[in-house]
Amino acid sequence: MGHGGGTGTGEKMKEGAARSVEKGKATVDNSARTAARVASETGQKIKEKVKRSLSDHKTGTETHDEL
Repeated sequence: MGHGGGTGTGEKMKEGAARSVEKGKATVDNSARTAARVASETGQKIKEKVKRSLSDHKTGTETHDEL
């Protein structure tokens, strides 16, 4: 009963679990890439804001931009 050539329910469950793990890995990888991109973009915005702020401070003008 199900102890045959590896095509039983147990084997199908293993294959399904392996596919699920691979999809999970891809999802985590995609999420990590997105988080890195967002962090980089935020860092760039902060960098530009600081540059503007320093420049404005030197010239005597001020801006109050949001990120």
